[in-house]
Amino acid sequence: MLSPTNQRTRLERLSPLQIQEVAEYRSRWAAIGLQTQPAEREAAEEGVRRAYRSAGLAAPKIVWCEGPLEFANEWRNTNRAVIGASVKREIYDHPLARVITYAESRVSLGVRHTVINGTRLPAATSLAVNEVVHAAVEDARPRFWARLKEGWRFRRTPRFRDSGWGHPDFAWLAACDYLASLCGCADADALEGVLTIAKNSGWIVPHEHVCWLGERPCILKVDDKARLHSREGPALKYRDGLSIYMWKGIQVPDWMIEQPNLITPSFIDRHPDFLLRRCMIEIMTPAQYVASGGAIPVARDAKRIPWREQWWDTHAGDVG
Repeated sequence: MLSPTNQRTRLERLSPLQIQEVAEYRSRWAAIGLQTQPAEREAAEEGVRRAYRSAGLAAPKIVWCEGPLEFANEWRNTNRAVIGASVKREIYDHPLARVITYAESRVSLGVRHTVINGTRLPAATSLAVNEVVHAAVEDARPRFWARLKEGWRFRRTPRFRDSGWGHPDFAWLAACDYLASLCGCADADALEGVLTIAKNSGWIVPHEHVCWLGERPCILKVDDKARLHSREGPALKYRDGLSIYMWKGIQVPDWMIEQPNLITPSFIDRHPDFLLRRCMIEIMTPAQYVASGGAIPVARDAKRIPWREQWWDTHAGDVG
């Protein structure tokens, strides 16, 4: 349990114990971001009501989505007049900003940097999840006639990526969670609503009258560098059927993982994308690629033989 700083003094440096606590907050939020069990819906909905209440807003209708594809369908067919304006700023941005502002008067810039850097989560995972969700939803804009009917009001409607938050924002939540505890922030209720939502669901898109909540992914696999990666099956899968295959942080077609026997040296050499070529060589294994005549030796010493293949798009690849 943290001891809030004395409000009459300014904390200039974290103690070794406090630095250890920062690392514990980081680990805790990293684990939250990797959860794949079904959302705790009752707890998440209570967090929504608490966040709206703290922002002076009436409790919204809560709609659950199984994943990004369902989000996209809801987003495409929604009536903007029914859901009201986006309230992300009121229930997410403002509570976090108040914590940061309060911390500025209680702890030094160095302490804030230590906390923010110390709670930073692996970007490889969060950015990949972020791109998958936005790719599934961002282009699913309301149909032409709905846009035409709503006119300028629609043009002022925030995009999905501006209206919601999820896994990529957990690093800021971890930092604000710690700073609020460290400084004894008086406005804890508003932040607690946001934290409760994040701990118990996967994604949120809050509007004035309707709040969408998303389920967590049912599969989320990463490698030792926190990149989305799976040698067997999808690296990321949602309960609405969206499956994403990733190899060391690079999205690949599902057949490369499900049917690696279809990968051949000639197919690799003909493929236009050098990143996917590299993935296919790694899936096939460099040894097998070389053994199949996919590269030529360029040197030799007592320890290793480097091999090289030159492709038509000028991206050369070293193998072995």
